[in-house]
Amino acid sequence: MADSSRLLLWPALHIIFHVIKGALILITIFPFAQEATKKRHIQSWSKQLLSIFGLKLKAINTEYLPKSGGYLIAANHI
Repeated sequence: MADSSRLLLWPALHIIFHVIKGALILITIFPFAQEATKKRHIQSWSKQLLSIFGLKLKAINTEYLPKSGGYLIAANHI
């Protein structure tokens, strides 16, 4: 296998395994977990996914966000 193929293979496998890990958490833990536990798992999984892609999330002016509920972040440029 060429070196360039190996370089492309590892990130793809890492993402696939991470998605499988998330699916297993959904199937085995979420049906029995409390909301706080679910939120912790979602945050941890999401942070790990950002890390796999080499991204960092910086939130500013968070005082304007509601204290409860979910959020959708959309950016048209980086």
